[in-house]
Amino acid sequence: MIFPFDNKSNISAVLRMLKNSTRNKVRAIASGSDTDSIDLMNNLREKCNVTELYQAENAVKALSIGRKLLPDLFPKEPQFKDDFIRLDALGLEKNLSYIDNAIKLNKRKVEKFLEDLFEINESIYQNDLFLAEKLINKAIENHGHSHLLLRKAIFVISSDEMSKFDSLSRIITSYGVRSNVVNTLLYCFKEEQDYLSVKKSVMSTKDRGVFNQFTRDLLRIGFHPHAKNTADLIQLTQSCLQSSLVDAIIITKVNSNLFDKSKYINIDWVFKLIDNNSKPIQEIVNLTEQYEDSEGVFFQRSCAWLENDEVVEYRLLIDHFNDSPESPYFEMNDELVLRIIKNVRVEGIEEILTSENLLEFGGSKLSVNKSSISNSALLNLMIHINEGMIITTEDVLLRLMENTRDLARTINISFIKNFILSSPSELSEIVLLLLIYKRSKNEADHYKLRRKLQNYIIKYNESNLVNFIDSVAKKSQAVAEFTYEVCTEDFISKLSHVIGTTEKITETRASLHDWMGDLTGDTNYKVRAKNLRIDHKINLVKGELDDNRIYVDTSKFLEWMQDEIAQDLTTVLSFSLHDKEVINTNEPQITQIISKCYSEFCSNNLFGIASYLGRRLRHGTFKGHLYHSVVNDIEQTYDDIIDDPLIFPLWGAFKESYKNEVDSIVKNKLHIKNGSTFEGFLSPEITGHNKIEVLNGCINNIYSDFDKSESSYNAILLINEYCWRLAEIDMRSVHGFLKSRKNYLVDLDLLNEIKRKALQTKMDESRVSSFYREVQRLVNDKLTDMYSWFKKPQSISPKASLNLLYKVVVTEVKQSFPNFQPDTSFDEDHDIELIGGAYHVLYDALYVIVFNAAKHGKNAGSVYRNFTIERDELSALVRVKFDSEICDSSSEFTINQLLKVDLDDAEIDTAQTVENLSGIKKLYHLDKYDENFEIITIECVKRKVCIDMIYRLGHL
Repeated sequence: MIFPFDNKSNISAVLRMLKNSTRNKVRAIASGSDTDSIDLMNNLREKCNVTELYQAENAVKALSIGRKLLPDLFPKEPQFKDDFIRLDALGLEKNLSYIDNAIKLNKRKVEKFLEDLFEINESIYQNDLFLAEKLINKAIENHGHSHLLLRKAIFVISSDEMSKFDSLSRIITSYGVRSNVVNTLLYCFKEEQDYLSVKKSVMSTKDRGVFNQFTRDLLRIGFHPHAKNTADLIQLTQSCLQSSLVDAIIITKVNSNLFDKSKYINIDWVFKLIDNNSKPIQEIVNLTEQYEDSEGVFFQRSCAWLENDEVVEYRLLIDHFNDSPESPYFEMNDELVLRIIKNVRVEGIEEILTSENLLEFGGSKLSVNKSSISNSALLNLMIHINEGMIITTEDVLLRLMENTRDLARTINISFIKNFILSSPSELSEIVLLLLIYKRSKNEADHYKLRRKLQNYIIKYNESNLVNFIDSVAKKSQAVAEFTYEVCTEDFISKLSHVIGTTEKITETRASLHDWMGDLTGDTNYKVRAKNLRIDHKINLVKGELDDNRIYVDTSKFLEWMQDEIAQDLTTVLSFSLHDKEVINTNEPQITQIISKCYSEFCSNNLFGIASYLGRRLRHGTFKGHLYHSVVNDIEQTYDDIIDDPLIFPLWGAFKESYKNEVDSIVKNKLHIKNGSTFEGFLSPEITGHNKIEVLNGCINNIYSDFDKSESSYNAILLINEYCWRLAEIDMRSVHGFLKSRKNYLVDLDLLNEIKRKALQTKMDESRVSSFYREVQRLVNDKLTDMYSWFKKPQSISPKASLNLLYKVVVTEVKQSFPNFQPDTSFDEDHDIELIGGAYHVLYDALYVIVFNAAKHGKNAGSVYRNFTIERDELSALVRVKFDSEICDSSSEFTINQLLKVDLDDAEIDTAQTVENLSGIKKLYHLDKYDENFEIITIECVKRKVCIDMIYRLGHL
C-alpha cells in the first residue's frame, strides 16, 4: 500500500500511539479482505478499552483511505446508506464511554459546532431564514454533515415554501433524490398530512437485520426517537455514530433517562451546554403560529429541535399516546407514564376542552387546548391512567370527538370497553363502540355496535339510519362523518332490524352518499349515489342470478391490501410529492406494489380468482354445461337415431372425442398460469403491451388522485379496479380460445360419418339433418353462453333468494346427472334473500352438497332440504339442512368413514384449487376461512347423508 508523503508521517504518528499487538491488528485490518477486517475489528472492539479503541479506529481510517470500513465522526459526505458493514454492538456502558471519550478528544470541535447550532437556532427564532441558510452551510463546511443539520435545513425550507433556498436544496439533493432519509422528513414536515400512516410505514420498514439497521434507525429519528429500552438505545447510538458524532450526542440526550449521565463527564458537559442555550418550548411552537393547526404543524416538525429537553418531554406524550398502544417499538409501562404525567396539568377529561395551560415543562407552560393532536394524546393518557373508568357527560364526550383526531387508530380497546360501562347515555355508548369497530377484529364487538345502533335508531329515529346520522351531525359533525364511513353496504346489510330488504340496503347507502354530498358540498358523493341506484335498477331489470363464474372476494382483497401493501404504498406516494423534478423516480416501487397486488388478486387460494375458478368452473360446472348438457339433450331428443346399432358405436366415439377435448380445456386452460399450469388462461403477471398500458393508466390515476387528496385510501380502491381491467385482458382471450376450439370439440369427420350411416339405414333425411345441425348448434350456443362467464361481475354484492339459488344449482348439476330430480319448488312468501358474502358462500356450499348427492347418492332416491332463518345469542343466521339417500350398495360405516375429515389436513387449504379432492373438504375449507359459515354436522344416519350448516347474517 503506497501513501503520499504527508499521510505517511500522519499515519506513523497515529500508529506509534498504539501498543505493538494492537498496531499489528490495525495493519491486518487495513490490508485484509472485508470479511477478515470485520472479524478483526470486532475482536478489537471487544478487547480494547474505549481510549485504545478510539486510537485504533483512527489508525484504521488513516490506513484505509478509499475503503468504507469505519465512518467518520465529522463526515464530509452525508451518511444515509448502509455502506458500512455493521460491527458487533458494544454494551451500553462501553458505547457511552466511547462517545464520552470522543467528545473529550474533539471537545473544541464539538463546542464550535454547538456555537454554530445556537446561531442557526437564533436566526430561525428571529425568522431570518436566509441567514439560517448561510449558517447551516457554514456549519456543514466546518463540521461535516449530520442528520441534525439535515432536519434544520428541511425545517427552514418548510417554514417558507414561497422562497428559494438554493444552497439548502443542494444539501438535500446531496442525500440523493431517491433517499428515504430525506423524503420521509420532507413528508413529515408538510402540513395536513396523514402523519400516523407515514409513521407506521417508516416504523414498519422491513427488518433485514444488520444489513439495514442503520437506515431503519436513521428513518425513525424523525418519527420516534425514543429508545424502547437499553438494547434499543445501543443500536440507536451505534447507528447515529455512523451518521456523525453530533447525531450520537443528540440521540443519547433524547434518551438520557436510560443511563446515569453523571458517570460520563464529557457527555454531561455537552448536555449542560445545550440546555443553557435552549429556549422555552412555547417560543418554538410560535414559529408555526401562522398555520391553522399551529401545534399540529409544530409537532410534525419538532424533530428539528430534539436537542431541546422540553421538546423531547412534549414528544413523549404525543409519540406514545397519539399512536397505537400495541406498537412494537415502545412499551407502555409505569415508568414511561410517570415521566409523561409530571408535565401534565389535567385532573379530568373535561379540562382538555377548557383549560389553557395543560402542559408544563420546568416552569415553561404550553397552551394546547385548541390542538387536536394534544387533545387526542391527553384523552388517551387520561383513559390509560384511569383504565377507562371515567365518568363524564354526553356533551363532553361529543365535544371531545370534535376536538380530537385519529382516535380510532390510537385508542386502547380494553380501556374503552371499561369506559362504555359508565357511558352517560345510549348515544355515548354508540360513539365509543364506533371507535372500537374500526380497530377491533372481534366479531362480538361488531355485534354489540350493530345491536346498540339498531335499538337506538328504532327508539329515536323511526328505524331510519340516515335520520340518525343527520341528527347526530347536529351534535357532532365528526361523529356523523365517522358513522358514515362505518356504514358500508356490507355493514348496512347486517342491520336486519332496521333494513328489511336488499333494495333498502342499496337505497340507504345511496341516501348516505347524498347526505355526505350535501354536508361537504362534494359532488362526487352525489355521483356515487346516482351510480349505486342505476346499478341496482339494472340488476332489477335483469331479474336473474348473476351468472359470473369469475369472482374475487373484494372485502378480503381490500383487507389484504390494507395489511400487506398500504404502508409501502403510502410511503411511495408520499415521497412522490417531493420528487417531481425526477421523472419516474418511484415508478419501480409502485409498479412492484401493483404487481404484487395483481398476483394475489389472481392466485390467492382464499379470496382470489384461483379459488373461485376452481369452485365455479373446474369442479363440474364447465364440463356439466359444455359436455353433459349437450350430450343429455341430444340423447333424449334423438334416441331413435343414436340407438341404431350402426350409429351407436360412432356416437360413443364422438362423445369420447368431445369429452376428451372438454377435459383438456378444464385440465390445461381453466387455471391461473404458473410453473405447473403454464397453459392457464389467466397470467398473474403484468406483461405484454395491453397490460403495461393498463398498468401505466393505473399509476397515473393513483398519482393524480394522491396529488389532489394527499391520501392513499383511494389508491387501494383504484388498484382493485385496475386489477379487474388487467384480468379482463386475459379473459377476453378466452372468448377467442373457445371459438377456436369449436372445430376440435365437434369432430366433423365422425359427425359426417354418423350422418352418412344414418342415411344408409333409410332414416328420415330431415330427421338426420336436424340431428346434424342440432349437435353443432348446441355446442355453439353453450360456448356463446360461456363467454359471459369470463368478465368482471356486475356487482360485488349480488343478491338472490336462497331457494332460487338452490334451484339454479340443481339445474347446473342436472346437466351432468340428468336423472337427479329433486323437488325445487318453493313458496316465494317465505323465501330468504341473500346478499354479498352470504350469496357466494352458500352458492359454493350448495353446489358441493347437491353435486355429491347427485354423483354418489341413490338414483331417484329421496332428497330433503330445509332453509330457515334462526337466531341465537350471537346473531341471526341461515340454517341449511340437506338429506340424501345413499346407494343400496353402500354401507353407513363406509360412508361415515369417508365423511370424517381431520381438521388439520393440509388438503383443506387447497381444496378449492386442487382437482379430485373430496367435496366434503371443500365444505371444511369454507368453514375454516369464513368466520360466518359453520358446519354443525355431516354424518350418515338411517341410510341418509345428513348435512346441517349455518351462515351467520346480521348480528342483532
